[in-house]
Amino acid sequence: MNDIERYWEEHTVNSTPFTSKEESERYLLWRSDIYPKMKELMDLYGDRGGQTVLDYGCGPGDDTIGYLMEGGASKVFSLDISSKALGLLEDRLKLYGIDSKRVELIKIQEGESIPIDVGSIDHVHSSGVIHHSSSPADVLKELYRVLRPSGTGVVMVYNRESVWFHLFTVYERMIKKGHFEGLSPEEAFSRTTDGENCPVSKPFVPKEFISLCRNVGFDAEFAGGYISEREMEMLRYKYMDALKDERLPEESREFLDSLQFSGRGFPMKDKLFAGIGGVYRLRK
Repeated sequence: MNDIERYWEEHTVNSTPFTSKEESERYLLWRSDIYPKMKELMDLYGDRGGQTVLDYGCGPGDDTIGYLMEGGASKVFSLDISSKALGLLEDRLKLYGIDSKRVELIKIQEGESIPIDVGSIDHVHSSGVIHHSSSPADVLKELYRVLRPSGTGVVMVYNRESVWFHLFTVYERMIKKGHFEGLSPEEAFSRTTDGENCPVSKPFVPKEFISLCRNVGFDAEFAGGYISEREMEMLRYKYMDALKDERLPEESREFLDSLQFSGRGFPMKDKLFAGIGGVYRLRK
């Protein structure tokens, strides 16, 4: 077990088991509330009737449940490096009474090939996982391999062109609070997302991630970055202070100064949402 596997075995997201289907449903509603625009940008869960879906890095199964219950997928392959996460998902599936033939749970190792046949998946989904990989390009190659011709995919990785990166990490944490002395903004960012000791947590510039996707064969587009509740809080209370602060680096100043706001107050850059959840839509 390498450092990445060990970390996520010990830091499984939402590791408290649900005691009822209703409790699980309340959690999914709460998740949508704290990440406005997430379901819209990630196309959760679309009409997947008759399709086979791969949930890569499924965790405790939020989206596996969604694709099975809301999307109507015929089958979901749910892969994760954490046996604890897969155990939580297995218990959760029982709460919903989902037919075991409709879902297959697969434990993989970090960097391992996906144990699924070439061209057997209609839609690949990966939310908040590839930015934790030691080799994102290799993961994308595997997603491309298992996807059928004309198949689709949606991937979320952390967005460097986000309020989280420039306002929360660079301004609030590094400048105002003096945290992460001696670290680059990228290194500091990695300490602010999934725990300060998370082995890998990389934010991607959209054109950089699109290039990775296209290099393995995908037709890829950036759909924008969905917003977190923390980012909205930062905008309410720190946005103007940051722009007035002479210590703010020019790159971050230019980013914040370029933001426009939707009717509901969501930050946008180049007419796309500028949150931490960078969403990419893929087609083979």
